Amino acid sequence: MNLRKVCKYVFAHAAIVLSGMLMVLLAIDRVNEAMMFIDNDITKTLL
Repeated sequence: MNLRKVCKYVFAHAAIVLSGMLMVLLAIDRVNEAMMFIDNDITKTLL
């Protein structure tokens, strides 16, 4: 495999994982607002 295909593969999977993670954090934050997942600096950076 060349570098372009590997990067495309890695970035595609990373985007899927990060979007899934943010959806889960959003759902948890709606149920329990005291945990403040969405108000976290790391989450704001990812958004």
